[in-house]
Amino acid sequence: MRFFEFGAVLREARCARGMTQSDLAALAELSRVTVNQLENGAAPDIGIKKMAKVMDVVGLALVAKPRRTPTERDFLAMACTSANVSLKKRITPDDLATVLLTGRITPDLRPHMRVILEELPRSVLEGAVRQVARTKDVTTIKQNLVKLADRVGCSVRVG
Repeated sequence: MRFFEFGAVLREARCARGMTQSDLAALAELSRVTVNQLENGAAPDIGIKKMAKVMDVVGLALVAKPRRTPTERDFLAMACTSANVSLKKRITPDDLATVLLTGRITPDLRPHMRVILEELPRSVLEGAVRQVARTKDVTTIKQNLVKLADRVGCSVRVG
């Protein structure tokens, strides 16, 4: 599971316990904004100790296991690999997922998004959208792509 996918699992576990974001924040000694960001895949790195506390409060366990089966494609990683070829700064799959989920982009990642939107095969971009859409409505992600394309000065090709 990638970090951005954790948000949906956390929200489900919190709701199953009848907790609000404020309840979880108080018990985990975090702000409600941080809990909201965690659930929406847009949180800054909060550290393993804080993450373990959040998980403990909602009854989740941290388990280490292989990420994917060998036959399952990681479109986010494929997109990042392509975008990183000629650029000094690296974009990670978690960075890309956050950009797709929020529609917000930092100036240092604009060149990467331009490559992703203009040069990637459409199937890779659509695969990355599907991969991120496991945690958020695909329509929202596609709307974010249109906004991102406008911000970096190119068009988007996702159906």
